[in-house]
Amino acid sequence: MNEKLADEGWSCTARLVPVLTRLKRFTADNSGVSAIEYGLIIAIIGSAILALSSGIQSGFDNVGKILAGAFSR
Repeated sequence: MNEKLADEGWSCTARLVPVLTRLKRFTADNSGVSAIEYGLIIAIIGSAILALSSGIQSGFDNVGKILAGAFSR
């Protein structure tokens, strides 16, 4: 296969250089780090909301049972 590429004017190095250049640019780019950090913050806040909402829901259920018992007498 390398002979075929070499015959067509392509060497493995010539095809690898653009890939390596893009890889270097990708690893040097820090703009996505902020997005990942914001995503983690949102996930943590969402988890906290879910944890609190289940506690709040059970609290409302208990209040509902107490009120239902008080009004059924």
